[in-house]
Amino acid sequence: MRLYKLTGSESWRIDVRTPDGRRYRWPLQTASKKIAQGYSDMIEALLACQIRRELPGPELSAALERCPKQLKSKLAAAGLISIQVIAGGETLTVMVEAFEKSLRNSGKSEIHIRTQRNRIKSVLRDAIWFSGRM
Repeated sequence: MRLYKLTGSESWRIDVRTPDGRRYRWPLQTASKKIAQGYSDMIEALLACQIRRELPGPELSAALERCPKQLKSKLAAAGLISIQVIAGGETLTVMVEAFEKSLRNSGKSEIHIRTQRNRIKSVLRDAIWFSGRM
């Protein structure tokens, strides 16, 4: 893995090779070498977790939360983090509201939207009941 700048660019980039042999080159969209080095260290720790087949620890998870969404998407596409980590910072309420908004934007009827919302509430209610019984 290496950090570099393209000639004439102010933004740092990173060259990453995953354990499966794939190579990725991503812009880090920061002019600060210190911030870019922090992202590099984080990606290196994620690679180590993947090799050891471990989940990221609390420190690494906190670093991922501070990471820009665009970089998290690239990490997920490369298989270094799960796609759930990207949405992990949002509450269920925010996600349900975003889902309702997407249904409205796609032209679904209010009856359909209400039905979907009630289904989600039912699943969550059952999940809470089930988790309390364990």
